[in-house]
Order: sequence, then C-alpha cells, then structure tokens
Amino acid sequence: MTACLGIIAGQGALVENLVSACQEQERSYFIIALEGQCDKAFVEKHPHGWVGLAQVGKALTYLKDAGAKDLVMVGAVKRPSFSSLKPDFVGAKWLAQMVGKVQGDDGLLRYITEKLEAEGFRIVGVESLLGEALLGDKGTLTQTGPKEHHMHDIARGRAVLEALAPQDVGQAIVIQDGLVLGIEAIEGTQALIERTAHLARPALSRPVLIKMPKATQDMRLDRPTLGPLTIDALMAAGFAGVAYLGREVIVLSRQEVIDKANAGGLFVHGF
Repeated sequence: MTACLGIIAGQGALVENLVSACQEQERSYFIIALEGQCDKAFVEKHPHGWVGLAQVGKALTYLKDAGAKDLVMVGAVKRPSFSSLKPDFVGAKWLAQMVGKVQGDDGLLRYITEKLEAEGFRIVGVESLLGEALLGDKGTLTQTGPKEHHMHDIARGRAVLEALAPQDVGQAIVIQDGLVLGIEAIEGTQALIERTAHLARPALSRPVLIKMPKATQDMRLDRPTLGPLTIDALMAAGFAGVAYLGREVIVLSRQEVIDKANAGGLFVHGF
C-alpha cells in the first residue's frame, strides 16, 4: 500500500488537482494548510491541519501522526513580513539557524528541504505525481504564433533571466521590442503583468511574458507555472502572448489556456 502523501499547500488549482489524483489512485493524503494562503472552503472538505508559516513543530506532528512519508510542496505562497511570523519552538529554532545564512527563495527552499529530509521525509515533485503531461510542450500551442520580433524578445528575456539566475532573482520577465519592462521579484507573475502593463510603450509592438526556471532552483519545490489566470491577466494588460521553457514549466488546465489564448488572439509558445 502506498504511504500517505503529505501536501504542504499554498494557493492555486494544483492543490485541488493533486487531491483529485490521490482520490483516483485511492492514496491517502493529508493537507498541511498554510494559514492565509489556502482556499479554506476546499481544505475543510479533506484531511488537514492548519498551520502558520513558522509553526514547524505543529506541521511535523500533523504529518507524522498521519503517517506521511512523501511530501510535496504545491501552490503559491505569499511571503509575509518577518515581524508577522508567530513561530512555535521548532520554528523559532529553524529561523535562528537561518539568520545570516539563507538568502532568496532558492536558498530558503533548499534549507527547508534539507531539514524535512533530516526528519525522514522524501520530497517529491508535483509532476511525478500528476504526470509529465503537466509540463508544457515545446513549440506553439495556439493558433497564433510569435512573430519574428517576438522571437527576438523571447531570446532577450531568456538571456536576461539566465544572467540573473545566480542571484536567485526572477522566474519571469516582460520584454517589449527589446526593452525590459519588468522582472519578477517577490510579487509574483500576476502582479508583474499588472505592473508592466502601465509601462508598455504604445508606439511599439505588444509586450511578451517569458517564464522559465532559474538554473539553481530545485524543480521539486518551485517549478514555474502558468494557467488560465495568467492568460486572463495577459489579455487585460494587452500583451501579445507568453513564452516558456519547454518541458520545464507547468501549464495548468492546458486546453482552457489554449482556448482562452485563441479567443484573445494571444500566443502560447514553448521555446
């Protein structure tokens, strides 16, 4: 019998997809629901425990009592201010060990992974549970494809993100005719799109969003994702489309993404 799966859950449809997969496979699961991050109405229907972001001891107790061996981290998490955290004893210990040693999202996730593995858990990637089909294919998925000037913007965005990767900055960038309008920081992709919509130059071609993982990140923990909400935001912002690194980025609800992009005349392209 497959061991219970621990789901450390933030925001987004991937949490629901993962729970549905567990139910279809008749696999037991337990949700560690991060307070202020998860869909409460959904979580309350399933085996779960609510924890604050720094309540590590509480989360470990829930997981061990549930018999979880494999852990998956899924969903977006808005990082709170340090002063708002209310750690328990174990959380305070972990935070103290991090001070001055951990910088950036990659460093933080690597630290958390090492500590969880030391507790006897195995960290798994969401695609290993939901299947490789979750990853976006190379090539154009939509009726409209990127034009030559868009391909130049995609190459430019990729080069900038690759250059920034060692600094643990950004999984996404917005380019308009070679101009960098914005790079994703702590605010996330949706906010990046909204912010750069106001910076677009009306005389130029429409901006392009480029998404790809950083070379240094652990893909089990923080794989870039785009989905229907991304397309909604791109349409509202007047973008030309989105390009992603093929077979490395999750495309959620793929057919809905394609249908929405086609309806709005946007391209979705895997490079």
